[in-house]
Amino acid sequence: MSTITLTASTGSIPAPAASSDRASPTAWIAVLAAMIGSFMAILNIQITNASLLDIEGGIGTGIDNGA
Repeated sequence: MSTITLTASTGSIPAPAASSDRASPTAWIAVLAAMIGSFMAILNIQITNASLLDIEGGIGTGIDNGA
């Protein structure tokens, strides 16, 4: 990525980035989808971990009956 600088009497001022340096809407949709998927996976793990005792009681087993 190159930066174009303009010289003025006060020094150099960086020019705004070219439009080709910006991410496409498709890339942003992919990033948002990955973020939502990661959040949902973590949320699922937390909910399952919080309800393990109820699940064990519901199926009539305990901690010591695992394989």
